[in-house]
Amino acid sequence: MGIFDIFKRDHTSYDEKDMVNKVEKDAHLEKLIKNAVTIYFTGSSGSKVSLFLRKIGTYQIAFKPITPVSIKPGEEMDLEYELSGGRFRFTTTLEKVQEENGILITTYPEVIHDNDRRRERRLTFPQRARPEVQVLESISGGVGFAGSIINLSTLGIGMIVDKVVDLKTGKDYKVKSAFIKEGMKASLIRFKFEGTMLTEVSGRVVYSVQDGNFVKVGIEFDPLSPMAMTSIRNALQRF
Repeated sequence: MGIFDIFKRDHTSYDEKDMVNKVEKDAHLEKLIKNAVTIYFTGSSGSKVSLFLRKIGTYQIAFKPITPVSIKPGEEMDLEYELSGGRFRFTTTLEKVQEENGILITTYPEVIHDNDRRRERRLTFPQRARPEVQVLESISGGVGFAGSIINLSTLGIGMIVDKVVDLKTGKDYKVKSAFIKEGMKASLIRFKFEGTMLTEVSGRVVYSVQDGNFVKVGIEFDPLSPMAMTSIRNALQRF
């Protein structure tokens, strides 16, 4: 430490919603494991990396990469994710990579920041109560896919895809993220909640990540019609 370092102020600042208590952070991190939340960070190459949290320790946590990752011990990881209608982030440092399984061992986060800048409420559905959704790339052809809604807001949906078809031939494809690419147009998105009208909107795919035999997809809605906006807001209030 240089002589002038002792005069430096600690610029770390916490918002009242941030989590610094170990018990509170542990409970929050356990939810990431229980809900299999996808966590993202941007690697040194500029590519977006996806992870699952696998284990929580006293001084370390462990992640399982979903997508390829190139990172060295000592490098920081600025992680972001969504949980229970909110956005969060925290920074951790890679300590080692387990060669046998690719698990990333990192430092325990000092603070978990509430990073939700959105005013719109986001509803996360429990696994047994997820509504079905169908998506068509184009009315005249292309790819169609279907599955269940993980979360919903007036801005978009997150879904798990379990079926992909060629809309011209009706042929089933193997469920792979290669068929559902980021930026893909979603000309028709159809879903319905119990006690509400059928809702039809459009949008575009903003992320597509392979998760075993399924694909997790996020879709950002195009500007909603008044009818669609009312239907979604009613659903958000009911569930």
